[in-house]
Parts: sequence; C-alpha cells; structure tokens
Amino acid sequence: MPGFGETVFVGGHELVDQLCDETRFCKVVSGPLAALVAKDPARGLFTAPAEADPDWQQAHRILIPAFGPLAIEEMFEEMMDIASQLVLKWARLGQNTKLAVVEDMTRVTLDTIALCAMDYRFNSFYSDTPHPFVTAMTDTLALSSKASQISGMLKFLLPSTHKKLKADEELQMKTAADVVQYRRDHPTEKNDLLNAMIYGKDPKTGATMRDDLIAANMVTFLIAGHETTSGLLSFTIALLLLNPRAYFAARKEVDSVVGSKRLAPEHLKELKYIEQCLREALRLYPTAPAFSRGVRPDRKDDGPVIITDRQGRHFEVPRGASWRCVITKSQRDPAVWGADCNEFVPERMADELFAALPRNAWKPFGTGMRACIGRAFAWQEALIVLALILQNFDLQLDDPEYRVRVQQTLTIKPKGLFVRARLREGVSAMGLQRRLHSQGGTVGVVESKTPDAEAASGGAPLLILYGSNTGTCQSLAARLASEGKKRGFQARIADLDSAAGGRIPLDRPVVVVTASVWSRAGNVKQFAGLRFAVFGVGHRDWAKTYQRIPTLVDDLLASHGGERLVPRGVSDASRRDVLGDLVGWEAGLWEALGQVSASAAIAAVAPVVKIEMEVKVQDRAAHLQQHVRWAKVVDARELAPKKHHVEFELPEGVSYTAGDYLAVLPLNPASSIKRVMDHFALPLDGVMTIRSSSSATLPLNEPIRITKLLQGYVELAQPANYSDLETLLQHTLDGASRAKLQALIDNKDLFTSSIVDKRVSVLDLLTSHKSIDLSFAVFLELLPPLQPRYYSISSSPLANPTRCAITFSIIEGQAWAGSGFEPFIGVSGSYLRSLKTGDSALVGIRSTNKHFRMPADPEKTPMVMICAGSGIAPFRGFVQERAVLMQEGGRKLAKAILFVGCRGQAVDRLYPQEMDAWVRAGVVDVRYAFSREPEGPKYVQDRMLADEKDVLEMFNTGAKFYTCAGPAVARGVGQAARRIVRNEAAKRHEEASEEEIEEWMKSMRNERFVSDVF
Repeated sequence: MPGFGETVFVGGHELVDQLCDETRFCKVVSGPLAALVAKDPARGLFTAPAEADPDWQQAHRILIPAFGPLAIEEMFEEMMDIASQLVLKWARLGQNTKLAVVEDMTRVTLDTIALCAMDYRFNSFYSDTPHPFVTAMTDTLALSSKASQISGMLKFLLPSTHKKLKADEELQMKTAADVVQYRRDHPTEKNDLLNAMIYGKDPKTGATMRDDLIAANMVTFLIAGHETTSGLLSFTIALLLLNPRAYFAARKEVDSVVGSKRLAPEHLKELKYIEQCLREALRLYPTAPAFSRGVRPDRKDDGPVIITDRQGRHFEVPRGASWRCVITKSQRDPAVWGADCNEFVPERMADELFAALPRNAWKPFGTGMRACIGRAFAWQEALIVLALILQNFDLQLDDPEYRVRVQQTLTIKPKGLFVRARLREGVSAMGLQRRLHSQGGTVGVVESKTPDAEAASGGAPLLILYGSNTGTCQSLAARLASEGKKRGFQARIADLDSAAGGRIPLDRPVVVVTASVWSRAGNVKQFAGLRFAVFGVGHRDWAKTYQRIPTLVDDLLASHGGERLVPRGVSDASRRDVLGDLVGWEAGLWEALGQVSASAAIAAVAPVVKIEMEVKVQDRAAHLQQHVRWAKVVDARELAPKKHHVEFELPEGVSYTAGDYLAVLPLNPASSIKRVMDHFALPLDGVMTIRSSSSATLPLNEPIRITKLLQGYVELAQPANYSDLETLLQHTLDGASRAKLQALIDNKDLFTSSIVDKRVSVLDLLTSHKSIDLSFAVFLELLPPLQPRYYSISSSPLANPTRCAITFSIIEGQAWAGSGFEPFIGVSGSYLRSLKTGDSALVGIRSTNKHFRMPADPEKTPMVMICAGSGIAPFRGFVQERAVLMQEGGRKLAKAILFVGCRGQAVDRLYPQEMDAWVRAGVVDVRYAFSREPEGPKYVQDRMLADEKDVLEMFNTGAKFYTCAGPAVARGVGQAARRIVRNEAAKRHEEASEEEIEEWMKSMRNERFVSDVF
C-alpha cells in the first residue's frame, strides 16, 4: 500500500529501468528496514543517497565479504540442520495432517538466519508458542504495513498502540543486544555474520562497528531475511502444486541429481530447474513487491527530472516526493515476457534466457547499493528446503480448488495455503532421520501394506483415480466409489497425478476417470497383473484435445502389460449427460469385476439399508461442507424475460480474474422438496438423525430437518442410472411396472432415450410407478450429493475487486419426458432467481480455460467477442475491464468488437445502457443480431457474415477471437468462420479443401480462437 503523499507507479520495465538510474534517483527507506542505514531503527524516511550515511556505509563495507560465496557455502550444514527439522516434522505428522505452509516456511527461514548469522536458536519447531522476539517482530510488521492506511495511521496514533510498538521495538533491540553481549563475553571462532560485525574492520576507516549498530543490523537481518525467503518458498510450493508438469519436472531433477543420498553442497549447483522455478516464482510474486525512489537531493541545480514510457509519454518526478515502483506489475510486462506473462513457466528462466533479459526487467532483490546483500544466502537456503521437500514427499493441496491469494504485511505471502505431505515410496520417518543425520547415507525402505491388511476393514480393494480441471471427474470418481461400496468393495479415490511415473498398485483393480490432466513424470514401469478400466470425459468442440489423455492412459496401461477390464468409456460433455454416460459404462465394469450381472446379483441378495435414522418434530439447522464460502448479495435484478443479474460481495481474501467462473452451491426448489415429502408422507417439520451411511456427504449423528437435508445436500433432479433402476426393481410389486423397469435395464438404447435424454429422475419414477414400495432411507441412499454449478463471471475486479457479478438464464417449462411428469425447473437458476439484496449464498471462484482471458497486451492485441443471450457474461467483464484501463488508467487499447445475438432490440438486449455508454466512449464496438426483428441479420453468425470485411481486418491485425454460447450457437459460429475462410481463399484464387480448412481451424484453437461452450 502507498504511504501518504506517495505516488504509486505501475508501468513497463522501461520505466523501472529509468527509475533505477543511480545518477538521478536514490532509494527511499522507511520503517524497520531503515535499520540497515542507521543506528536508530525507527528513524523515519530516508531520501539521501547511500553514501550520505556513514553508518550504512560502514556496515555495507564490512558485511559484503561476510556474504561471499565461500562464507555462504560454509553455512550449508547449519541450513541443513533447520531444514531437517522441517521435513522431520512433516514426516512424523503424516499424510492426514493439514500443514500450514506459510507458517512452517516462516519457522524454517527465521531459525536458519538466526542460527547462521548469530548462532542463536529460536527452536520454532519445538514449541507451539513463538519466541517473544518473534511475536514482537510480527506485531511490528503488521502495524508498519497498516500505518500507510488511514485506519492503520489512526491506530498508530493511539497512545496504547504507540506504547506497544515502542515496547516491541525495545524487546527486539534488547534481544539483539543481549546476543551481542553474550558473544563478547563468550568469544568463538565461528565464521558467522555476528563475528564479522563484532571483529570486522571497515577497510576504508579501520574502525569496527558499534554494538548498537550491530544490534540494529541484526534486527533487520532477522526481519527482512526471513520474511522474504519464507514468502519465496511458499509461493514456489503453491505454484508447483498448481502446475503439476513443473512439479514433476522439479522432482525428477532432484531424483536425478540427489537420488536417495543425503543432500550435499555440490548438488545445489546442479539443480538448474529448481533455480528456474524460484526465479519464476519471484517474477510472478516478488515477496518485496515494490520499492520507492526519489530524486537525489544532491541534484538541486538540475532541471525537471523526466522519465518516458514506451508510448513516448513524459512524466516528471517531483523533488522531495516518493514514487513507489510496483514490480508485481512491471515483472508481468507482456513486452518482455510474452502473452503468457501471467502463467508460471519456469523454462523461460533458463540461464541463457535469463541472461538475455532486458536490464531491470527482473528486480525482486531491489536495486543499487541498497539491493539485498543476503541474496546468495536466501538462494542457497531456498534450494536446500525445496530439494529436501521434493526428495522426500508427495505433496498435495489440501483444497483441490485452491487459487493463489495474496496477503500483505511489509512483504507478500500466499494466503490460506495448506498442503498434505505423504512420504514417498520407500521413505520412512526413521529412515529419513538416519539419512539427514548421516554423511551420504541412503533412506531405509518401507514395507508396503499387504492387500489382506488393507482390505481387512471390509471388501476387496478398489482404487479410483481422477484427473480434472473443474472437478467433474472428481465428482464422478466419488460417485463410482460410493457405488463400489454398495457392491462390497473397499473403494478409495485419489488424484491421477499421484500415480505419475508408474506408481500404480498392481494388487487391486484400478479405474481411471480423466479429462485432460495427467502429469507424466518418471519412467513408466511394467503393469503386468494390473486390471484396469478408463473412463474419459471431454468436450467435442475442443477437437484437438478431445479424449486425448484418456486414450493415452488407456493405451499406456494396456501396452505395458495391464489387462483392460472393459473398453474405454467415452463421454462428450457437449451432450450434457456425463453422468448418464458413466452410468451406462459402469454396468459393464461391475460385471467385469466379478458380478455375473448387476440385476442378478441384487436379486440374489436383498437390498441392505445402511441408513439408520429417527424422525423428530423439531427445528435444527444444516451444516454444509463444501469448498465455498458465504457471500452477500448486493444486487439482484431481472434484465429481460428469464435473464437475470446477481452481484455478490465476496468474502475477505477471495479474488478473481475477468473470465473466471463463479461456483454456486444451489438449493433444490421448494416444489421438488414438496414432491418428496408428499410421496413419503413425511412431516413438514420433521427432524432426522442419520446414524450411518455409505455416503460421505450426508451429515451423520446430528439432527437435521428433513426439508433442509433435501434442500441442500442431495440432487433430486439427476437422471436415474442403472443401479437406481435395479434397486427400484427389487421394490416393485406390480408385474407391469417390473416389466417396464426390466426392459429399461436390458435395453441400453431404450434406457438412454427414455431416462437419460428425458432426464427422468428417481423421484419421477417413484411418482409415475405407484407400485414401487421404496422406503425413504433407501431413496436417500440413491441420491448423489448436491454439486456446485458454474457461471461465467460478468464483471471485472478492476471495477471493484470485492464484488463479483453473474448473468444467467432461467430454464424451466414442460418436462422433457412429456405429459404426466412434473414441469422441469432448473435447480440453480430457480435458486439464484430467488435471491434478494441482503441474502447470502455459498460461492467460490474457479478458474476457466486459461486461454479464455483478456489479452496480456491489450494495447496491441485486438479482440473479437461472439455470444448469444447470457453468453454475454464473460464479455461484460472483459469490456468493463477495458473501460477501467482506458478511462481511469489512460491506456490506449487495441480495437474490440462484440457480436451479440438477441431476440429483439426492446426485448432482451442485456445491459443496454452500459453497452451504449461504452460504445460512445470507444471502449467496444457492439454489433447486434435480432432473431425476431423484421430486418437485419437474424443470428450472431449471420451478423459475422454480414460484417465479413471487418472480421477479416481484425484477424489480419492479430485479433484474438472469443466465443461464449450454447452448443448450437457455437456450431453456427464455427460454420460462419469456415465460410469466411473459404470466401477469402476464393478471392485470392486459391484452393482450400475442407480438410485443409479444418486443420487450419484446429491449429488456431486456444491461440487465436478460444471457446467457452455451455
């Protein structure tokens, strides 16, 4: 945050480069960091050049040799000592413990610098209570960060706050002074920084440092040294786990360089990829996110000091003013880093590319004489910690939906980062301890758990692996596990990346449910004896990657000796029946796993009711356990018939990017709940307590209102599956109804056309077949857990970072199954429509296709956006962001055209006043197509063809094309694009076959053409 009277500067690297000119500018230092330049750590703001302060000059000349390469290498064993405490703690806590990464990285970096610099131990890993110095330091940092804000400044002025701050500073200085005095009283030959400051002589003056100056520098080393390095490690871990390809590449390097040996100093120089990861993490999230510059006071006779940006604009830097350079922005300059400047790509930091970077394009360690003198120390420390973690653990994010959020004191760190750490295969806690405390030892091997022991808790073991970008495959895997438990298997699910490198058990069947994610690292071993099955999810509109990974996994396992249980299952998400596809496929899976036929097996054994419950008449609230948080509705309105807008105030710490999704956990409509209550004759105020269940999502051993359970925990409208029909068959008394159900089970095509395509639910079947005598307990077990729905966000955080809007359509009407069935009501749309200002809803941010983003260089890259109806949502966010950049940021952006399909000018033109204002301001050029207007193009693809010349012009100037629409509109847009290509080829008298056009279109996907099909 800027201080009072300080200009926040955000610009390209060329402006940072000019401000780093030491002949014209000098650094501004304030707060605790001032201890490096003065004996008094509370000595205000400094705009004088470094050479003007004799204390800082003396400390600088004495300490620089102490941070030389040889001195740093001599600290290796002490760094290993503290890093070993970290990994041993993680090993002993085990894989079921939720580990707070930032807290543990803070412990390891603080203890390391204290031990290496002054032979002092805080012992942070051996106490739940921090050392008083650490508490005082943390409080000082927090207040210093907030003091630039009005609330923080007001608090700073309070006598009680000022008194506490003074006490904290005195405690820190006293602790440092006591360490200095102890060293003077108990001298040692240890080659550390404390001895360098006590005994080192200024090569210029021959003088040694005063004790108070030594103590002030020690405080600064502890504060600045541990804060920035802990942030670097935390961000790197987060980014690696969010980018599995990089994670496994880094781990593979550690395995290759270090193997099972004890980490040694000579290994560090070979960890090139780890170093690239650290550089890239510091580029995206420099832990000291800004530095301040001011005009050198000794340039009094010069004229105005001017800097110039790449557009030729001139800025005068006033004398006596402070400019804060925000390097979190300048280090994402697309002119330097390319269109993927916001992505984590360690390969761009290879030595030869890093050396060729423009001057001052990468500045995370500061600049000039006051740049970080402990850089080499921090780098070696970070390499050691990361290498030990990757060598010994399989890490997983505790929250699979985690996104990096930043929390700031004087530095920045990732907020809410928790992981789970499982010791890698062959590593035990005791063996790890022996290796860490030996010289070059190897780790002991752990015996694997026997299949009999693993299955002792009930049933044959079954492993279900999932790989997913949005959570769909994880949900399907959970459904398979639940179904497997009902059939007697001990089913366990895990993410597919945990099996990378061939780490798949051969002693149990393995089912893989995947879309497009699998990080293949290491050498694939032989899978002789493995029984496996693969179910692939994809979207046919993304033809280049459709079913590619599922096919690859299926072929890989089979070609290396695995036995395929059933042919690979295929689901096309564009058909909107992924669950139905899974249900149709899994019947063969269960049969292959040992059942002659699913229906025969169920007929042979009476259905087991696993839910024990009691119903009471009392009112109790339900508790929802999801990766979503409560957000308050601040705006809710109808935009047009069946088109609505809802805006949320986001929970603290939640952020998003234009183009992201908002996940909404809905509630089932009251009409559906009433149908259930009526069918089972349940009391409206009934309360139930579930004692046991095979479902992991139902609340156990706590009273809950039946209506609340039906409203918020289970899916009532999902199409029935084969297993549901088989269960219903066992409870059907009437022969005619039994025959109909059996026909659906025996005839897959009939099942698909009658149940899946018409979305007939279990509830529909119960109400249409009155002879099915099913208890409420069994009905409840058949219902899948309620899942969040995803909506494209229709706002930009630049307009308001704390608010997030969505635009949605209401889907309701006659039941697809025809007369006799209840009218169809979209669960999520009806829920969102019911929200009013002041209400709250459970929501979360989810990333969309990483290519569906604003161009990284909007000044140079034009945009063409194509949508129909509520598909305008992400484009409203894009256009709103462009408006802020142009109208408030003064930036000149490349042209943008928005093609919109509507019914009529006065019927459903969404956000008309906003759009018209943005058109007048030159933010966007909107082109409408009205299907019900007598004149003009009817559909958005027709409008594209009518404006073919403009479309071609935009393409030829490098525009990026975005489509957000339903499948039918998306196909129409694709056909229009192909027609434009054919027309252009004809104009040039060139021949282009359909195959060539199709291949060219595929080559443009995710580069020039990006789609979000809903």
